[in-house]
Amino acid sequence: MGIAGKWRKISTAECDKRYPDEIEFFEPSRYLAKKGPAQNFIWWDAGTYQLVSESEVRITTATDALTTYRYSISGDFLKFVDSDGCEFEYERKT
Repeated sequence: MGIAGKWRKISTAECDKRYPDEIEFFEPSRYLAKKGPAQNFIWWDAGTYQLVSESEVRITTATDALTTYRYSISGDFLKFVDSDGCEFEYERKT
């Protein structure tokens, strides 16, 4: 399975608070995110994404910037690493 689908954040690192609690990636290349009750501003809200390689994805942020993240999928788990080294993980929703 690829990145398309609904995901819920399971990591709780301080650095990942700017990323949405839930996100859905649609085919071919757009996403819609949802912030959690304790979140104010989220870095990803709605926009586009592009799989650059098997380990990199480019996502439009809330400021419309195109930002590249490392990512990996293992079963129902999707992990991202941003340019600051923040690692955060999502679990596929069923």
